[in-house]
Amino acid sequence: MSGLRVIAVLLITFALLRSLFAAAEWYADRVSLPRYCGEREETLQRIARLLREREPAAGEPTRDYAVAAKLVYLVPRGAEESEAAYLARLRAAIAERCG
Repeated sequence: MSGLRVIAVLLITFALLRSLFAAAEWYADRVSLPRYCGEREETLQRIARLLREREPAAGEPTRDYAVAAKLVYLVPRGAEESEAAYLARLRAAIAERCG
């Protein structure tokens, strides 16, 4: 009996985690990424500054850079990916979501 309980708990935990990750992916695709449709190039410029500079928002409001950083989280950069290739991939991801 105890072995069945362990298996049941593991299956329930797996199902919950799987649904949580699926919901997060859905939210990113349907809600978070479309927010970048209005200011595509400005966002990409901020991300380029985030990648290049130690303090990209020096003297400027940081909110816009925090919003851009969220996109870096949603579409992470590959380990060996160059900055130009990453920005091109981000541009394509935004274009795919925005039409």
